[in-house]
Amino acid sequence: MTLKVICAWCGDYLGLKPANCDHLKYGAVSHSICCACQEKVLLEAAQLLNPPAGGDEKMLWKKAAVKSDKQPRQKAPLGRPLSP
Repeated sequence: MTLKVICAWCGDYLGLKPANCDHLKYGAVSHSICCACQEKVLLEAAQLLNPPAGGDEKMLWKKAAVKSDKQPRQKAPLGRPLSP
C-alpha cells in the first residue's frame, strides 16, 4: 500500500510513500509541506517573532492572516504527478 503525499498548505502533489500497514483504504493521503510553502511559513514566523523596531506589530499579524494570492493548482489524480 502507498500513501499519496500532498502539501498541507497549498495542496500540491509531493509524491508517494510506502505505508507499512494493510488497514489503509485505497486513496489514503498523508500531508507534508512543500519547499515553497516551508520558506514562506518560516519567513512569516520570523517576521512575527522578531518585528522590526518601531514597527506596527498588529499590522504584521494582520498580514499573516491574509490568505495567499497564489492561484489554486489542479489536483493530481492518485499516484500520478501533475504535468509541468
